[in-house]
Amino acid sequence: TIHATAFQTLVADGAGDDVLCFPCHSVGYGEPGGFVDLETTPHLAGIQCENCHGAGSNHAADPEGTPLVVDLDADLCGACHQSCHGLCGEDHHPQHEQWTISAHAGALSTLQADPDA
Repeated sequence: TIHATAFQTLVADGAGDDVLCFPCHSVGYGEPGGFVDLETTPHLAGIQCENCHGAGSNHAADPEGTPLVVDLDADLCGACHQSCHGLCGEDHHPQHEQWTISAHAGALSTLQADPDA
């Protein structure tokens, strides 16, 4: 997916060593056991399951007994899909800010409140 190749986009853009980009383009940057750099932790480059579903070691050990977290809160996506306020290019990912002021922002709660939906 495009998420899985997110780190490669940094490298292609000449930003493969820009630590400001690592939190959104790798798994667990700044966290224990998370991405450090391409040399040390290449298997954690790119966006993977844990970026959205949280730590997965318990799920990997017991998939049936420990389901992945499913979070439909748009702020989860918005943590990365937002403007970097000039740090990584002007309005690099402004999608979340744009979405929050649109009619689409209330669509899920409207559907959830409708017993026929």
